[in-house]
Amino acid sequence: YSFIEKARRKSLEREVNTVKEILKEGVDKGLFSVKDLNLTSFAIIAAVKGLEYPWTVEVEMPEIQKGIDSLLEILFNGIRKR
Repeated sequence: YSFIEKARRKSLEREVNTVKEILKEGVDKGLFSVKDLNLTSFAIIAAVKGLEYPWTVEVEMPEIQKGIDSLLEILFNGIRKR
């Protein structure tokens, strides 16, 4: 249905904008280095959305928290060996 797709798009736009504002604030404060705020914001939301269903259906709450913590660690620190 078109009204569902419209609501879904609007929700996605709000989520991406919220993450973009957080990233921009981090960049402005010198905490983050982000080359493309739009793309990075979308990628973060896409990664989280990809895990929504498995986390809500197949995983217990403590495991969800560990998964979120791991995802945030990767998002903010990357996978590069340091």
